[in-house]
Amino acid sequence: MKSHIPRVGDFNESTYYLEGNTGHPVFETAYGKIGVNICYGRHHPLNWLAFGLNGVEIVLNPYATVGELSEPIWPIEVPTRFFYLTLRAIAFFYYACAFCLILPSCLYFQVIRG
Repeated sequence: MKSHIPRVGDFNESTYYLEGNTGHPVFETAYGKIGVNICYGRHHPLNWLAFGLNGVEIVLNPYATVGELSEPIWPIEVPTRFFYLTLRAIAFFYYACAFCLILPSCLYFQVIRG
C-alpha cells in the first residue's frame, strides 16, 4: 500500500497508483514484526509513527528512484536519506532498513537501529 503518491514537477505517480487507506499494517514473521513503508512514504513522519504505534520491530523501505522523471526530487532525496532513516529509527525505537530496487549504481542497503 502506498499511502503517499509523489507529485513533483513532471514526476507524478498518480497516473498509475492510488493512495491506499488500509492503515499501516504490521506482519508477524519469524524475523519479527515487519512493516513496509513504500518508497516516497519515507518522507512523511506520520507513516513512521504509525508503524511504531502498531508495534513494528523492523520497517523496510524499498524504493526505486531513478531516471529523468525522478531527477527533480534527487536534490532533496539523496543528501537527506540517511539522516531521516536514522532519525526515524531513533525516534520510534525500531530497526529501519532502506534499499534501492533499481540499478547496481543505486544499490545500497542501510540498516539503522533506534
